[in-house]
Amino acid sequence: MAFQSDPRTALPAALEGDDRALALRDALLQVRTTLMRMHEGDLDGRIDAEGFLGVLLDMLRMDLKHAMELIDRTAGENVRPSTEPLGGLAEMLNRTAEKSARTVERLKAEEERWRLVLECSRDGVFEFFPGTWERTFCSSGLAEMQRTSLKELPPVKRWIKFIHPEDVKARHILKDILQRTYIKGTYDVVFRLLCADGVYRWRQCRGQVFRDAEGRVARTLGILRDIHSRKEREDDFKYRATHDVLTGLPSRPLFHQHLLQMMASAKRTGKAVLVVMADLDHFKDVNDTLGHHAGDLLLQEFAGRLRASIRTSDIAARVGGDEFALLLTCDPDPHKYAAAIQRIRASLEAPTCLENTCYQIHASMGIAVYPQDGDELLVLLKRADNALYQAKNSGRNTYRFYTPS
Repeated sequence: MAFQSDPRTALPAALEGDDRALALRDALLQVRTTLMRMHEGDLDGRIDAEGFLGVLLDMLRMDLKHAMELIDRTAGENVRPSTEPLGGLAEMLNRTAEKSARTVERLKAEEERWRLVLECSRDGVFEFFPGTWERTFCSSGLAEMQRTSLKELPPVKRWIKFIHPEDVKARHILKDILQRTYIKGTYDVVFRLLCADGVYRWRQCRGQVFRDAEGRVARTLGILRDIHSRKEREDDFKYRATHDVLTGLPSRPLFHQHLLQMMASAKRTGKAVLVVMADLDHFKDVNDTLGHHAGDLLLQEFAGRLRASIRTSDIAARVGGDEFALLLTCDPDPHKYAAAIQRIRASLEAPTCLENTCYQIHASMGIAVYPQDGDELLVLLKRADNALYQAKNSGRNTYRFYTPS
C-alpha cells in the first residue's frame, strides 16, 4: 500500500495495535519518500529509515550520486575516478572511469600528433561529403598553398572553376565526385590550379572515395601536393632536349617527329609537304672576322626571320651549326611551292647589324617535296640535302628543288 499513487497510512483493522506492522508501514513510507527525492535529483537528503532498508537506500543514494558526478566530469573530459563511495556499483563505475580516462588521454595524444603532422606537412589535406557541405574540412596547409586563408578559401562546389581549362581529366574527376557518380575507388591526377594571386600552379591530387549503401560517393579524403617547381624543372629539361637553346627552335629529333606527323596528315588530306634545308652562306667568315658573339646574333636573327616568314602551322628548326630546316604544308601545285620559297627569301633581304657592322644575310636552300620526291623520312631529308648541295654549287644565295638528274 505504501507504493500506490495515493498511499494509505491506516492499517487494516486486523493489524491495528501490531507494533511490527506499524514499523514496517513507517519504513516503507520513508523508502517511498526517499526514492521520490532521488528520482527528482535530490541525492543529498537525509535518510531516516533504519535497519536493512535504510542501509540499502543509503548505499544506492551514494552510488547514484557518484555516477552523476562521473557523468558531469566525463562531459568536461575529466574522467579521473573517485574512490569515495563503497559497494560493487561504485567499484564498477571506478573501473569504467579508469578505462575512459586512458581512452581520452590516448585520443588526445593522437589528435595532437595529427595536428602537428598537418601543421608540419607542406601538403594540403581535405575531406568533404557531397551534399553535406558544412562537414567540409580543409587544412591550413591547403589554404597556404593556394595563397589564401581558410576563411577565404572557395567552397568545394566551386573548385572546378579554378582548374585550368586544358586539364580536362582533373575537371572530369572532380565533377564526377561532386555529383557522386565517380566509379573508381581512388584518384591520382596532375593539373594546374588557379591560386588567389591569379597564377596557375601545378598540383598533384591523390585521394580515396567512400560510398554509401547504394554505391554512391558519400565522402572523399584527399591530399593536395605542390609540384610546381618540380614540374617546371621537368618541362625545362624536356624543352632543352627537344629545342635549340640559342634560337628557341626545335632541334633535329623534334623536327623529325613533326615531319612524320605532317606526312601522315598530308596523306589523309592530299596536301604536299615541302622539306626545306637552309644553310647560311659564309657563316664561318662572320665568326672569324666579327667573333662568335656576332655569329650567335646572326643565327638568332636568321632563326627569327625564318619563323616570321611561315605560318603557325608550319615548322622551322635548327638541325646543325648554321643549318636550318623548314616544313611547309601547301596544295600540290609547283607554282605555289615556288611562291612559298620566294616569300621566305624576301624575309631575309633586309641587312642586320652585327657588332656595329651592317651585314647582308645570304642563304642557300634545297627543297624536296612529299610525296612526289619520296614517302620516307630519310629519303626526303637526303634529297633535300642533295638539292641544297646543288644550290651551293650554283653560286650560293639561291635555291633548288630536287630533281632525279
